[in-house]
Amino acid sequence: MFDPSDPQQVSRLNKAVRASYRKMESFRKQRTDLIREFSGPYYGDNSVEEQPVNMLALTVDIYLMLLAGSNPQVILPTWRQDILPDIADLEAIVNRELGEMRFDKTLRRWVQEAIFCVGILKCGLVDGDYVELVPGEPMPAQNYFAEVVDFDDFVYDTDASSWERITFLGDRYQVDYDAIMRSDEFPQAAKASLKVYELQDQEEDRASHIGIEQGIDQQQEESFIRKANVWDICLPEEKLVLTIADNPGAVVPLKVVEWSGTTTSPYHVLRFLDVPGNAMPLAPGALLKSLNRTLNALYRKMVRQANRQKSLALYRLGQQDDAKRIQEASDGELIGINDPSSVQEVAFGGASQENLAFALQIRQTFGEVAGNIDALGGLGPQADTARQDAMLASTVSKKAAKMSLVVVDATVEVVKSLIHHIVNDPVRTYTTTRPIQG
Repeated sequence: MFDPSDPQQVSRLNKAVRASYRKMESFRKQRTDLIREFSGPYYGDNSVEEQPVNMLALTVDIYLMLLAGSNPQVILPTWRQDILPDIADLEAIVNRELGEMRFDKTLRRWVQEAIFCVGILKCGLVDGDYVELVPGEPMPAQNYFAEVVDFDDFVYDTDASSWERITFLGDRYQVDYDAIMRSDEFPQAAKASLKVYELQDQEEDRASHIGIEQGIDQQQEESFIRKANVWDICLPEEKLVLTIADNPGAVVPLKVVEWSGTTTSPYHVLRFLDVPGNAMPLAPGALLKSLNRTLNALYRKMVRQANRQKSLALYRLGQQDDAKRIQEASDGELIGINDPSSVQEVAFGGASQENLAFALQIRQTFGEVAGNIDALGGLGPQADTARQDAMLASTVSKKAAKMSLVVVDATVEVVKSLIHHIVNDPVRTYTTTRPIQG
């Protein structure tokens, strides 16, 4: 049984969190490299080679159109006729809340993170406005939120063999340092472990730094609001969420909250390809990285070959007069020369036909590994007849159905969490409209 008031137990948790975060360094680096490949050479000062054909970006765009095209709409079925009006009201309220949250944007980013590594969506309640149920007696209300966690700020129990067996997971974020220090809500010992975030404290190889100039010679600027890094660490088995300062010596949590949602933690994990014996999944984008690099390497080589291509007129020494007459003659003009065989046109360089055939084969293989991306994206007919093309599209949709089903199942869990909050919200009043038949 974990006791958040025991400094020794909090210290062990803090050390375990920091150890797991260090072990995740290779996954963070691979994700950053994959995002750098996706963004290409013309995104800020992104240091990648020229990409004549960025198939990775095209594939991610098509995946997002298929898996997270628009805001989801909720249908709540029931067999009980006596509560049909209430269920219809709840359905309208949930759909309105999803619309106001702009959940479609959150969903797209969540899916995109899962394509590059793993998608982490943090859901829960945040303090909102005060509501007066009784005039003159305002009560604090809470709003539901769903935000994607940057994988560079995420940690989980790396000793676990699956997500169902992890003992902790959490994320790091910044808070107002001065506001925390002025508040009486937090223990003095916990506030003492906070430290002001400075530029030199940041990690250099973060995905958020792609395209932005970084360097140790960058001048430190004074921020208007001083920030401090903290961790929210959830213990699923204990149903607790601890907020701890990002400090190796932190032994007292800033805050401890009991988690009471429909899931074991406020974190919803979206993953497409599980790896046996490991909690961290295999990212779909990682399967395409090598093919994308190989294809672009071939195209860069063919571009260099094409740039070197030239046609020259060669003449035998001493026959420069004949060569000059040929050079100055117009198309179709009759000219007399002493030795026609002394001047001839020769071509050098040019794109290799073998490299072109290999590039086309890599392009086809890329499409197959991605799940026939041409058919998925509607980039053109894939068969000789319309009937064959329709049959192919039907087969392709079955291949994409697995990814779509994963996204739907994960989204359902998020919506269940939202419904739980709406049904159990003792303060806020929800207003919406719905059509009534007839």
